[in-house]
Parts: sequence; structure tokens; C-alpha cells
Amino acid sequence: MGRQAGADVNSAHPSIPLVVATTVGLADCIKYLLEAGVDPNILDEQHRRMPIQIAASFGRRSHVEILFPFTSPIRAVANWSVEGIIAHEKSRCSISKDESCNKIDDKVAVLKSQGKEAVKRKDYLRASNLYTKALELRYLDETLYSNRSLCYLKTGKPQKALLDADICIARKPEWVKGYYRKGAAHMSLKEYEEASEAFQDGLELDPGNDEIKKALREAWEAMSKDEAAGGSIESID
Repeated sequence: MGRQAGADVNSAHPSIPLVVATTVGLADCIKYLLEAGVDPNILDEQHRRMPIQIAASFGRRSHVEILFPFTSPIRAVANWSVEGIIAHEKSRCSISKDESCNKIDDKVAVLKSQGKEAVKRKDYLRASNLYTKALELRYLDETLYSNRSLCYLKTGKPQKALLDADICIARKPEWVKGYYRKGAAHMSLKEYEEASEAFQDGLELDPGNDEIKKALREAWEAMSKDEAAGGSIESID
């Protein structure tokens, strides 16, 4: 994910790495990304907030402290300090909280239902857009990330599918579907060893899952064929 691997740590994708790390709550990843040169002042396109604001909204003081030295002052925050940022975000979140939550629940349910219907019609592009809209309202819903991961995979975006699968796993590590999505994304990327590992992790959670077993066998077969093909190229004639 860092510069050494050639990745763009300041990607304009709605789920830029630092936003994901801050949202999920991965302190080590936040530190790594900052060391890799990520810009913490890039706004999350979905919520128009900086990573430090996201961390503060969850009350993660230690994460705010990590981000604070790297973040430029925000005009809307009168008291530019760790305490001031947390207090500012807390006041924003407390306004009409119950009423807002009920409205959000209703909107997310509608969008999720529409997305499900789109998937049934194999309209994966529309479904992914609907799930993205739902995620704008409920950023930490692992089922939405899982569903969108499938849609990204079906529309030829395996890297985005993998990112959503990783978030799904981070949010709910005991849910086998996240590992299945991750394995499927790796398979699409022809990363068969990583796919096998993901499927094996899923199988450990649900040893009787036939779908995972089948996917794991396919990953092993693909890995064997890939290794055999590589061997024939490298062999001496």
C-alpha cells in the first residue's frame, strides 16, 4: 500500500487508504500511511471531512493525536487543539441524534433493498452506486462493503473489491463472507496464493461451508497451474 509498492496513497477514491484506516480504527496503519507521505488534508469525498475529523467523531483521542501534527487547521474548528477537535465533532454528532438515526436507518434500508434488486437483475453498476450512497449514510456497515465488493468484482474492479473486502473483515472479522469476498478479489487479480489464504481463513470460521471449500479447491488448482506454467518458462531447453 505504500510508495515502495507503487500505490497511490493519496488516491482520490472515496475510500482513500487513510480514510479507511481512520474509519476502521487502525492506528498502526495510520502511522504507516503518514510515514509513506499520505496527505491527511485530503477530504473524504463521501462526507467532506478530513481523517482527523473522522477520528474525532468516533472519540478516538489517540488517533487524533497521531494525525494532529500533520493536519492543517480547519477554519470551522475555533479551538485548534486535540481537545477542541474532539469537542467540535462531538457537538456536531449530538444534534438531533435520535431523529437523524431513525431517518438514516430508513434511507439505508431503502438503498440496500434497491441494491439487492439491482443485483438480482445483474445490474451490478447500479447496485454498486446504490451501496455507495448507503455507505455515505452508514460508513461502518460491513454488509454494505461486502455487497459492494461483489458488485465491484462483477464490474471489473478487483482492486476496489479487495479494498471493500478488507474493510468488511476489519469491521467483522468473525464473518466468513468477508474472507470469501477477499479471496474472490484475489482470484480475479490472479493472486492465487493470497486467495487461498483468504479462503482458508474463512474455512476456519465455518468448516462446513461448501462454497468456501469449492473456492479453496479452485484457488489451489489455479495456483498449481500457475506454478507449472512458470516452471516451463524458466526451465532449460
